[in-house]
Amino acid sequence: MSVQPVQQYAADRDGDVGIEVRNHGPALAKVTVTLQFTVARGHTVSVARQAGKGKWPAVPLSRNGSSLNGSWTTALPEGTRTLHFRLRPHYAPATFDEKLPVHVVLADRGAPIAIGSADATLATLLATWKDGPHKLAVHRDGRWTEVALTLRNPSRLDIPQVDVRPAYDTCPASGTCQGTGRDDLADDFRIAVRDGGDWVGVDRAKGAAPATGAVVSVPLPAGASRTVHLRIAATDGLPASATRADFRLLATGTLKGAPSPSLALCDTELDLS
Repeated sequence: MSVQPVQQYAADRDGDVGIEVRNHGPALAKVTVTLQFTVARGHTVSVARQAGKGKWPAVPLSRNGSSLNGSWTTALPEGTRTLHFRLRPHYAPATFDEKLPVHVVLADRGAPIAIGSADATLATLLATWKDGPHKLAVHRDGRWTEVALTLRNPSRLDIPQVDVRPAYDTCPASGTCQGTGRDDLADDFRIAVRDGGDWVGVDRAKGAAPATGAVVSVPLPAGASRTVHLRIAATDGLPASATRADFRLLATGTLKGAPSPSLALCDTELDLS
């Protein structure tokens, strides 16, 4: 058994956890899945398990000392199967590297048959599209397209400065539009940021890497959120062969006392018409 948390978990938001199980024996009709979370008193989490298409019933948790425990039963077929549950911490991290230990035990008729553990990292910086993920139409005639990014600091520490940097990659003619990291269209778009009621153009130095081309720098106190409004437009140099592009905004900020920055990423597809 392998416990597979996602990259990070934000306070009061659901995050998926997978439990990959390889059953080398016969199918089992009734296996008990027990979860144990190491959570200090005064902190809580909630859990919902996948129980069929679109069904996520809550898993009741009880406290035993420094842990919260819950269980349910499921069938376990022969071969490989992934069990899914959603984990929602109800507290903010107090350090830059705080983790939520997760322990899982599978048992058949009371006897453990598989044990696994993992650490769920608590998020300290989040970046999301204000209006949700969706494709953006960007016109080749230079007209502006607006988008809004919401930055959130879900920790209990201040971030003195969050930098937001864009990157643009061409997409394949067919298939998923995912950034390659080459930033090969960096010189083919311009960007503006709304400052109060005015739009201010921001030009990244030609050929500059996204890591050195911040377009927004803002403070983000503990527990705070801030929405940044941007405009994107194509330049005359945009290649005619590029019909789709991956547009990414990378947010970085170092919490007070942290040795390395927190990272958050938003990306979407640009339809170049």
